[in-house]
Amino acid sequence: MYDESHEDIVVGNHMYTSISTGSYVERKDRKQTIYDVNLEEYTMTPLLEIEGGIPYHSFTVAGDKLIVAELLETGQTDLVEYDLSAEYENIPLVHNYDEQDIFTDNSIRHITADDDAIYMVRLSFDREKDDNYVLYMDTYDYDLNLLHTVDISDICNSDNRSEDNSENERKQWVANFSVNDKYILYQNFSSTIFIGSVENQKIKRLMNIDNSFGIVSEKTSCPEKDLLFKRYGNEKSGRNTFYLVNSKTGEISKSDFYADDKRYTFGSASINSDNMILLTMSYVRIKSDDEQLSDCLYYLNLDDLLFISL
Repeated sequence: MYDESHEDIVVGNHMYTSISTGSYVERKDRKQTIYDVNLEEYTMTPLLEIEGGIPYHSFTVAGDKLIVAELLETGQTDLVEYDLSAEYENIPLVHNYDEQDIFTDNSIRHITADDDAIYMVRLSFDREKDDNYVLYMDTYDYDLNLLHTVDISDICNSDNRSEDNSENERKQWVANFSVNDKYILYQNFSSTIFIGSVENQKIKRLMNIDNSFGIVSEKTSCPEKDLLFKRYGNEKSGRNTFYLVNSKTGEISKSDFYADDKRYTFGSASINSDNMILLTMSYVRIKSDDEQLSDCLYYLNLDDLLFISL
């Protein structure tokens, strides 16, 4: 039913990926399965089955633990853990739906981890009134002791949005979220994408970006940088641009890339630990009688691009 590829995590020679099967509507017919893909042996092993799991459950790897944020129909969240250090016996582990097991009364929209901590994007709201939607970033240690909390609702605010639209953005599922030294990077499934820092419990934007931007997908942990790109714009200079963010300084630089045929624009991009970028480019016809051009795939070395500081 759904391949949750935006959640894929690569740790060493293993990639953890989520596949959902069954019916989206009926909980009793749904199942989410987390697989371990061995990148050396080319095997795929089901580790954890979450009965009734919705396709968008976020998961992460923290040390030797695989942790899934299971959203319950009550709006609360349970955390499901799998011990990755254990030998593969009696797998997959089956987790049955149980509303008695609760980690938080709120909805965990995303969970991620680095070498030091676990970070959760939590949506809080008043159930009785169905209002007052607030986004928080909670930071935990590996034993799930809460270290600190900060209100990040302003991520979804902008000058051209009404409060109703901003609230609707806060409700959305989160496609990307990372914490990297000087800043946080956030993107939901709607129209919000944000890069900025948290200073004195306040959100500060590093640059203004909109949904013409995308995040270059990176499945392995790379603490030194993040890479964004701009797909399209009204002018030649407003598209086909990579933005490189230095996690130590927060400095942002940019570099353009064009195919031989300048009509091609960025589609999607991913990068590996060797700084090789896999980039799709396509051409969108403006008029119905315009020439139809085939999609293209490019393989670029990040180090070959000329970046200029903003």
